[in-house]
Amino acid sequence: MHIDIDATLVLDHSDNKEKAGATWKKTYGHHPLLAFVDRPEIAGGEALAGLLRPGGAGSNTAADHVSVLAQALAGLPARWRPDPDHRDDPDKPAVLVRCDTAGATHDFADACRAAAWVLLRLPVDWRVQDAVDTLNIGQCWYPTIDTDGGIREGAWVAEATNLVNLSSWRRGPG
Repeated sequence: MHIDIDATLVLDHSDNKEKAGATWKKTYGHHPLLAFVDRPEIAGGEALAGLLRPGGAGSNTAADHVSVLAQALAGLPARWRPDPDHRDDPDKPAVLVRCDTAGATHDFADACRAAAWVLLRLPVDWRVQDAVDTLNIGQCWYPTIDTDGGIREGAWVAEATNLVNLSSWRRGPG
């Protein structure tokens, strides 16, 4: 199961809406952070959780991401919630949390690791490119499996955890 967490802008044409505020696009409204479970049969997935935030809310606010993740996991039926103590149990659901670079904070990554599996999208720089080159040379890519168990056409996955040096990924306010 995949849970996608991302923010969006919702414009408001009135200045009296609760929690509305100026946005980074010089508009007025809200900047909610939302979590959806990826359901291929439903365009856009199914909403699990959301946090209404003012228009000027920060994109990579770790506390907001952690809160929405907790709400999303709590919103799943009990049998579908991941059990971090039994990650290798085939009868327990596996959850992959996907997020863009706004979620690339240590606090959010730690919360994801504690509750589920995590995938953070980071910009491709020379370190990532070197890792991809190493994976290509070693022929380390595996076909991606769809949620129904079939091979996903044109999609591949590889483990690069130990190939990218993230020591410069600074810890800071989240």
